[in-house]
Amino acid sequence: MGNINKILEAKINEEIILDHNYLEKVKFEYMPNSSDEYVREHPYSWVAYTISSYSHRTIFPMRNSTYVTFFKTLIGAKRNFIRNYLKEEK
Repeated sequence: MGNINKILEAKINEEIILDHNYLEKVKFEYMPNSSDEYVREHPYSWVAYTISSYSHRTIFPMRNSTYVTFFKTLIGAKRNFIRNYLKEEK
């Protein structure tokens, strides 16, 4: 199964192992009880982890240099990740 299909079938908090040149895995999160009003209205996000040769960095969908982007729907978070990191698989 390709990365895009794995992501489209992913459930909340399930770690998806990727076949990618520098990302190891991605996880989609749901935070409806946040104290931040913006996050309560856009409760979905994703977090990805790089492979060891990239120092195991963590990547978030960034709105700007200090704020993470959140999405109204799970499919919106998935599409954002696919658009930003899996373009070559389309």
